[in-house]
Amino acid sequence: MGLRDRRKRKRYQDRKANVAEPMAIDHRKYSQILSLRHTASAPLVSTHSRGAMFHSFRLLNATTGGVIGRSLDSRAMSTFTIDTSTSRATPSPVPGKRMTVPSIRARKADGQTEQPIVMLTAYTMRMAQLLDPHCDMLLVGDSLGQVIYGLPSTIPVTMEMMCAHGAAVVRGSWHALVAVDMPFGSYEASPAQAFESAARIMKETGCAAVKLEGGEAIAPTIEFLTHRGIPVIGHIGLTPQAVNILGGYGARGREQCEAEKIVADARAVDEAGAFSIVVEGVMEGIAREIARNTTAPVIGIGASADCDGQVLVIDDMLGMFERTPRFVKRYDDLAERIGKAARAYAQEVRARTFPTADQTYRPKS
Repeated sequence: MGLRDRRKRKRYQDRKANVAEPMAIDHRKYSQILSLRHTASAPLVSTHSRGAMFHSFRLLNATTGGVIGRSLDSRAMSTFTIDTSTSRATPSPVPGKRMTVPSIRARKADGQTEQPIVMLTAYTMRMAQLLDPHCDMLLVGDSLGQVIYGLPSTIPVTMEMMCAHGAAVVRGSWHALVAVDMPFGSYEASPAQAFESAARIMKETGCAAVKLEGGEAIAPTIEFLTHRGIPVIGHIGLTPQAVNILGGYGARGREQCEAEKIVADARAVDEAGAFSIVVEGVMEGIAREIARNTTAPVIGIGASADCDGQVLVIDDMLGMFERTPRFVKRYDDLAERIGKAARAYAQEVRARTFPTADQTYRPKS
């Protein structure tokens, strides 16, 4: 064999040696990674390029020991990984199946719900990570206007706010069905306006459903949306977006005529195709009657324990505010604990006892 032939053979062998061996891939993980391009598509958050998407794939492959097909351990079931460059938790795809609209609706059969539906509001990625394992649904409520932005009501909330926070909650969860509130002014004018707004929310956030307020007057819009592939959660009783008409946030249905109107609203929303209905701030008997007589699960907030599920604003439930509505049970007092932690930090800074050697960088001896 001549010198030229030997060189060609060597180049061929080198190229062959550089060809990667086939690798077993867990296609569930791979499909979740591919879905990142969709769930992170909100313009106000980030847009994944194809290169970034596959960079995420390589990073996940590295964190799992180089073989994505390896059997899952408890760490892999977490909804986050620790970013070594920042030491902060970042969302990561997790094998699993989200709750779906049919699975939520199927909880209620023959007017009864054997296992009540658990729902909480969430507005950030990290809060979604913490709540997701315990909830059937996470609601990105327009209540964020008050609890996050300090607005006087939900009326000034914008589509941009809802899309940005909705995308964050979707990225931070993998189990719960995520629904996003449609803000005031984004759906009332016409069914066509509602479809355009709802489609934008679903595209930019990756959520599975939208929620809108109103009863008989909004039922045609709910029907219009559901017939076009957009799952809807109804909201009747005390509807915060109508606070200027209602005159405040007091319980509804004290008068017989109003009680009958709320029941009629529930019937109209149910018949229009809402897959669940939030009933807020009504007399308990009204909530019980609605829960018994609708096919869609009824999610109560300030309603009745006999509803098919319950929802609370997370900041209220955790005790982040000094005053909470009567229907809220405070499961913690985070406001006091955060204040105590901040006070301890301030004292150590002023005393120059923080940082210590444990929190500073020094040359290795």
